[in-house]
Amino acid sequence: RVFRVAMTDLHLTSILPGMLRTIGASAKEVRIQAEPMAMGRFSKRVSTGEIDLAVGFLLRAAEDVVVETLFVDDFVCLVRRGHPLARKKRITLDAFTRHWHLANTPVGYVPQAMAGTGHLFGAMTRIRASLPYLLSVPAMVRETDLVATVPRRLLRAPIDLAEIAVLEAPAELPEVAHSMWWRPHFDRDPAHLWLRALVRAAFV
Repeated sequence: RVFRVAMTDLHLTSILPGMLRTIGASAKEVRIQAEPMAMGRFSKRVSTGEIDLAVGFLLRAAEDVVVETLFVDDFVCLVRRGHPLARKKRITLDAFTRHWHLANTPVGYVPQAMAGTGHLFGAMTRIRASLPYLLSVPAMVRETDLVATVPRRLLRAPIDLAEIAVLEAPAELPEVAHSMWWRPHFDRDPAHLWLRALVRAAFV
């Protein structure tokens, strides 16, 4: 069986290797077809069963999609060494709103959860650029004076943090949930139950 699983690039690198090790050891007939988070069609692709499962963060799905939180994370901010904020341990709310930002937009637009956060802190209009790939953010930060706000779990990914300062994000920022989404039709499907258990086990 082929499972179509949409993931952000962070989750591709952090959980897919563990899933593939398990599949290789005990379910050799299974294949994972990794899919990108398509622009503007995330909810539809999940609700129609075009993809079997989606794994990501900062996304709101339609009401006819089941959502399960896998892990609750917090945010950190990345700046280049030499940035005016680089020696700080935590970015204050005032500093956060005064500096220009680099946003991660995995589905082609600033997700609603991040948009709400941006408007709340007055930072939404200070997004200089947005990138669809979270793993590319450090390279952009290293060469600019932009501030990138990312889930702390990114620090465990295979990225180069040379010349990057990692700061605590403003305490006022909400937590971020890493979740998986699927069509209710799959709720009791034995193969899909196995797939979701596989994701949970890999998300350690």
